[in-house]
Amino acid sequence: VVSAIKQTPDLNPTAKVRHFSQATYAKYGALFDKNYNVEKMSPYSVFGDAQEAYVYTSSPILKRYMYAAMQNWNKALGTK
Repeated sequence: VVSAIKQTPDLNPTAKVRHFSQATYAKYGALFDKNYNVEKMSPYSVFGDAQEAYVYTSSPILKRYMYAAMQNWNKALGTK
């Protein structure tokens, strides 16, 4: 995991990092958070019980990347 993280850019992780198992993401969660600058950005009250987040961009190019990123995130979490 550490080797794969070191070989991939912060804002553009390679397939090596995007395709770990759900168990690997859970086990190394703190390591991923540290290396990809993930912080708890919003308190629970922002999302409530639905746990939904909305992401917007007017850029057609960014929309493709955002969609792919959300699909990978959902797959890694095992939920939408």
